[in-house]
Amino acid sequence: MFLSDQKIYRVMRRKFLIILIFLLLLLPIGQSIASSQSTATILYERYSSIYIAQNETIIPLHGESVIYQVHSTTLNTTANIGGVVEANSNITTYTLLFSSTLSNVSGYVNLQVSNDMVLILHTNLPNLIRVIVNTSNTSVLVWAGINATNVKTYAYLNGSGYVILQFANASNIAEIRVPVKIGENTTIKTTLQIYEIKGIEISSTFETHLVIQTNLPRRYEPINFSGNYTGMKFMFSSEGITATIAYFNGSFVPALVWKGEGLQLMTGIRGGHVKAEFKTIEFYGVNGTTLGYIHLVTVKGSGIRSAIMPSLGISNILFSEVKIVLLHGYVSGLRFMGLAYINGHPVVIVVNDKDHVESTAYVLLSHKVSHGFLAFLSLNNSIRVILLTPSNVTFNVSLVKPINVTMTNVSINGSIYKAEKVIVNSTNNSYIVFNVSIVINVTIKVYKVVNGELVSLNSSDYFIVNKSIVVFDDPAITYYIVYMKPQLTPTTTVQTSTSTTLTAYTTTTQISSTLTATQITSNKFPITLIAIIIIILLIIILAVTLTIRRR
Repeated sequence: MFLSDQKIYRVMRRKFLIILIFLLLLLPIGQSIASSQSTATILYERYSSIYIAQNETIIPLHGESVIYQVHSTTLNTTANIGGVVEANSNITTYTLLFSSTLSNVSGYVNLQVSNDMVLILHTNLPNLIRVIVNTSNTSVLVWAGINATNVKTYAYLNGSGYVILQFANASNIAEIRVPVKIGENTTIKTTLQIYEIKGIEISSTFETHLVIQTNLPRRYEPINFSGNYTGMKFMFSSEGITATIAYFNGSFVPALVWKGEGLQLMTGIRGGHVKAEFKTIEFYGVNGTTLGYIHLVTVKGSGIRSAIMPSLGISNILFSEVKIVLLHGYVSGLRFMGLAYINGHPVVIVVNDKDHVESTAYVLLSHKVSHGFLAFLSLNNSIRVILLTPSNVTFNVSLVKPINVTMTNVSINGSIYKAEKVIVNSTNNSYIVFNVSIVINVTIKVYKVVNGELVSLNSSDYFIVNKSIVVFDDPAITYYIVYMKPQLTPTTTVQTSTSTTLTAYTTTTQISSTLTATQITSNKFPITLIAIIIIILLIIILAVTLTIRRR
């Protein structure tokens, strides 16, 4: 009995390994693509700049100073989506001593912001303490320090914007604005009127620890989070979601934008004014694939005194957090775009210069047709078919099911061909799309009946997906799916508008269209699910066999 069980075990093991390898080979490529998206590049920076003027007069007195504190955190790493990464934050407190004489200082500023969201700055102007990027009405502190002449940092620019340089100027802060565009090298010459720094003393320095989350935003769902910044705790909530296009890695792509303000929950300050706000932008590429996102938080405060140590003077606070998560780097240029709605949600559709469709919704299927691009969009289990034209106009397309499909024979140019006669319900005047199963594996042409005559459809307006032919048209009622393999000799003919002839025989066979809207898209996921279930069953069988063997 033991030998018999051992033989059974060996046979079962061989079969199990063969089937397992076969099933793994069958797993769709899409699964491996999805798994590659589980990791991302994380670019993170967090700067806090607190400028405390001990003397509130404009002209500094001899020997008086400014306390300046800088928190800085930068990180460039790879991490799993939905996890956390850790970083160290350096906190340095300076005492700045100023000249009592106002000076005119001339110098230059050279700036460049690259496609990969890196800002490089060169300047010979003194007293630089902050670099701020303003784009699409959002200002973010991207660097803080003291007296730097070269700065390299992460910065998001939505194609163009301003870089604001701030300079310590005794009890005030001076600034200049420089217009910038992605990829352009900008240089300006300017003159500042400032009180130059005569002495810098480091009062203290220490290090703290940060934990950073790497969750992706949920498409078309609100964003809520809390955070503790510069000793103040805030609760943030998004105020609506905007579907738009935004700049990402060299091109404008579909994007969702969340914006909101922070409610201050606890504070160690008194007086003055504090404002906290955030913006999150998620970028989408071909077929609605997530390319990455940026998350920006800014806290601004002015005229503030510490509740614990009010004698320190009035503070000017600027804090920003920049989190850039990159999943896919390559994008193509934008050709044309449109806007549609799915269940009340605005959806942006873009055709890029590679003739691929990008969207803030999921793109199940797309195809270039005679009038533009046909796109099957999915969002929250709803499917909408859209036609996007090169003139940036979108049309809703009705997804219809044929009322009747029969096999018949037709005569075209003296030859007999098998054909499917398709009757559809086209009561509206909009575009329609339908599909029928292919019954013969040969070249196919599609005709429709217009005013009693046959008119051939443009070959780009029908295409094959999963052994079905999908037909897009400005609707008629009767269509013929013609299989271009000659059959019999015709008996009677009907003249068509293109001088071809058609003959319908009386013997017909009823068939049905089996392809649904979801089947048009892809069958990757059902196959994968079935494969996983089979693997689990085989593992159970193997476990039972091993148990028998031990007995």
